[in-house]
Amino acid sequence: MKNFKNKKVLIFGLGLHGGGVAVAKWLAKQGARVSVVDQKSKLELQPSIDKLKNYKIKYFLEQDPDKTFLDYDFIIQNPGVPKEHPFLKIAKQKGIKLYNEAGLFIDLVGTDIIGITGSKGKSTTTSLLGSIFSLANKKTLVGGNIKINPMFSFIDKVKRDVPVVIELSSWHLENFPIIKQSPQMAIITNILPEHLNRYKNYSEYIQAKESILKYQKKSDICVLNYDNEKCQGIAKRAKSNIYWFSIKGLPNKNISGCFVKNNKIIFRQNKKEEILFDKKIIKLLGDHNLSNVLAATLAAKLENIPIKYIKKAISKFQGLENRMEFIRKVKGIEYWNDTTATAPVAAIAGIKTFDKKVILVAGGSDKNLPLQDLAKVIKNRAKYCLLFSGEGSARLLKLLDKNKYPQKNLRINIENMAELMYELKKILKSGDIVLLSPGFASFSTFANEFDRGDQFVKAVRKL
Repeated sequence: MKNFKNKKVLIFGLGLHGGGVAVAKWLAKQGARVSVVDQKSKLELQPSIDKLKNYKIKYFLEQDPDKTFLDYDFIIQNPGVPKEHPFLKIAKQKGIKLYNEAGLFIDLVGTDIIGITGSKGKSTTTSLLGSIFSLANKKTLVGGNIKINPMFSFIDKVKRDVPVVIELSSWHLENFPIIKQSPQMAIITNILPEHLNRYKNYSEYIQAKESILKYQKKSDICVLNYDNEKCQGIAKRAKSNIYWFSIKGLPNKNISGCFVKNNKIIFRQNKKEEILFDKKIIKLLGDHNLSNVLAATLAAKLENIPIKYIKKAISKFQGLENRMEFIRKVKGIEYWNDTTATAPVAAIAGIKTFDKKVILVAGGSDKNLPLQDLAKVIKNRAKYCLLFSGEGSARLLKLLDKNKYPQKNLRINIENMAELMYELKKILKSGDIVLLSPGFASFSTFANEFDRGDQFVKAVRKL
């Protein structure tokens, strides 16, 4: 590991999700002289600051860094800070080493890890794969992205005999071209239009995702979604060994991977096929989750995990909170929380999970993503549509009007969870399914998507 003792380290953006706190804490323990600069106020960052109260850290709050911050040895960029930030460009020109949480982690521990990314499904796949590995090796470390253990909360436990499974966002991956490293096994669940409010265009977003395998060696492995067009494109540039997963089947016997055939999960390698288990043991709903199961199963097989552990983990795995999470049934009405569906494609997948019309709770902040398909699905599969306020909702409303969605089935400009529950109460009947699957970010009404989900769950629990 690098020697950080007495090194001046600037953390640009502390954040509230735990990653910045874990990095700051670990660096302070190494003897680094840590400073934090953040646009947020002390009041906003208080939960994070409280976790660092036992460490000697300087804070520069409610400001952006300027040229006076150029005397640091390292800069750790929070994923929320865009890579185009003028200060980062100046720092790079000055030769200051730039890291984010994931880049620093891999630079310190090496690439002998399993990294998982994707527009949707990465958290579920990471957690399921972590569960499989944990049955085979209790020392397994699982973490990475928001709502999962931050990487620097367990970095000191990383050893040669300890499997490491980490979830990587596109923002994490932006650092890989700087460190020029990729995980030994890279998994991409899918690539779909996402975060176009952050990236110049879709191509730049895809480029960020591709970094997970761009620096792999020929002996490394990448696991890709055969059903996803963009994954097919990325595969043409991969240097490592490619394995595919598909819910539709792998048509060519030369293609190695994991797929579904006659309701059985099949593993194929070197043209030889092996039946692994029956599809019915999978508890998760929806084709998108079946795809996640295939990705995790394939990765586990390639890492020589015995099938008994794979089957046991899959048969017990009920999914994650906030992702197609069944909350409860009240007076014959089912309530489902899919708050992490922050893009239209994710909301569409959530709605299509059910074989009957749902009462959809959606809307929020815009991310400049295509909405035409979502509007069509709402027209055909939503009995009622209740929309939180936000510029994304306003754009969706125009398309719903074009698709002649009945005005009487709309409830719009909902400002908080209490108002939502009030509106629901007026329309619900026994047998209904209430699905929170927003299709948008949450910042117009909530702190983040997890706050939105937590408030929804609490409100339903009170019914």
